Amino acid sequence: MRRYLAFAVVGLAVLGLALAGGRLTLPETLARSSGSPVGVPGLETMFSGGWLLYGEEPSGTVEVLLALNGGGTTVINATPTPAELFNTTGIGSWKPVGPREVTASFMCFVRDYLMNLRVYERAVFSMTLSDDGNMLEGTAVIYIYPPGQNPLDPAVEPIVTVPDLPVWAYRIPPE
Repeated sequence: MRRYLAFAVVGLAVLGLALAGGRLTLPETLARSSGSPVGVPGLETMFSGGWLLYGEEPSGTVEVLLALNGGGTTVINATPTPAELFNTTGIGSWKPVGPREVTASFMCFVRDYLMNLRVYERAVFSMTLSDDGNMLEGTAVIYIYPPGQNPLDPAVEPIVTVPDLPVWAYRIPPE
């Protein structure tokens, strides 16, 4: 029953996101005053939007939907794992770090199908935008943290670190 409730909550969250136009951030002026990416004017719009992201993990290639929202919010969709676990929706931040470079991060919960928290996952990406603006390529580092500890506390060490994973993403066009 808890599993169905969880799926219902996720469904309502997706519906709410769709009704909100996919934008979970504050209005642009407020988002900028809260420490979101600044940089060169117009640079943020080169990266903003929806992306179909692939990552080469030790267990195989994973595929997720990634949103780089205006104002610097990162959102990825929930995904199942080969270990009969699933990653919840991931939330994080992103910012341009050069004319064609972007860094992004997200954090999610890794749960079993009874909704028990198994670990926290945090990923950090460094990617470069293609000349035509429709592809990102780079690497990611995944950090796995034990449950019951704050994974954002610098004093908490990850129990697993997976470095230099190849990642690539294709822009979802606004057709």
